[in-house]
Amino acid sequence: MIEVIGRGVAETSVTTLDGWHITLEVAEIGIGPIYLCATAAASVDLCPSAVAEFAETATIDALDSEDQDLGVGNGLSGETARSLMLDYAMPWLTTQSRPQASQGAPGGRSARFEGFATKDGVTIPFIAEVDVLSTIRGTPALGGVPMPALELPRADLELTIAVDPLRWWSVVGFDELAALAEDGELLVVPADSTAANALILGMIGAPPLFKLHE
Repeated sequence: MIEVIGRGVAETSVTTLDGWHITLEVAEIGIGPIYLCATAAASVDLCPSAVAEFAETATIDALDSEDQDLGVGNGLSGETARSLMLDYAMPWLTTQSRPQASQGAPGGRSARFEGFATKDGVTIPFIAEVDVLSTIRGTPALGGVPMPALELPRADLELTIAVDPLRWWSVVGFDELAALAEDGELLVVPADSTAANALILGMIGAPPLFKLHE
């Protein structure tokens, strides 16, 4: 049995590259399914079968640094896990015509953010919802995610997933969004905006940190 634990961060604010001070009040990240692989570079070709998996989907409160119980996974005793593949709660199964949200996805999305941005005396409240999707049916959205190698023993293990949403927001260009905002009104970040795309690229290029340990 593998106990799956999520952790967020204690901080809630970050400054973007274009000088906006972002304060997050909600940061919910959908995680799963997760497949642990014996190879150092997980992919469907290199990892035809997982040595361990978390077949469920759960939401991590990324603004809570305390341990969050996400569920239980299973592994094969005697095998060694070196990398993993995962979805952000939007798997594309071979039986589906398109990626679909799993039960446990935050609001049916990969990630949900709420907060406000300030710069030069201007404050803009916002909400952003994004999806990280696989481009190939039957393939997880992310592959080749490294993790410290560990042999799977008969004893129970713990898989910790550390999420830092501030890393993703730090590279968002908020000037583009500020131009769309109306005074005092809640800004809904457009799905086709450069800012939304930057969040998605951040979630792909700087995924959560995974550690499997006894």
